[in-house]
Amino acid sequence: TTDTAITTGTDTAVEFETIAYSSPVFSIDLADATKIKLIFVGQGFQIVGRVAWEGNATGYRNAKLEGFTQADVSLGSVVLNSHQGFSGADNVFPFCYLVPQNALPTMSYFTITVGHTRGANLNLLFFDIGIFVV
Repeated sequence: TTDTAITTGTDTAVEFETIAYSSPVFSIDLADATKIKLIFVGQGFQIVGRVAWEGNATGYRNAKLEGFTQADVSLGSVVLNSHQGFSGADNVFPFCYLVPQNALPTMSYFTITVGHTRGANLNLLFFDIGIFVV
């Protein structure tokens, strides 16, 4: 809900400000609203959403999902979207990604990161997601 300046060339974890969910398989610790925890390690899910950046034609914008083990070891990341920026209007990009059951059998939680190549700070306007069990 608040514009957030993202440093160029740096993947930054999204801290969700407004959280509404009802799920027996996911949880979010409000003390660290960057982590979306799986109740069942290796659970499959689908994530859909949209990310909005301020209008600027320089560089690319991206969003990634990074998985972690219970011991906070990164399992790597996947690109949810990557688009060239444009001027004249806010840059709003949708995404949809499926994580099959046990594709990452040791994944305990994940974060969403955003980044860009503008060359200077760029405001992230909003980031909306929905997560569904598959």
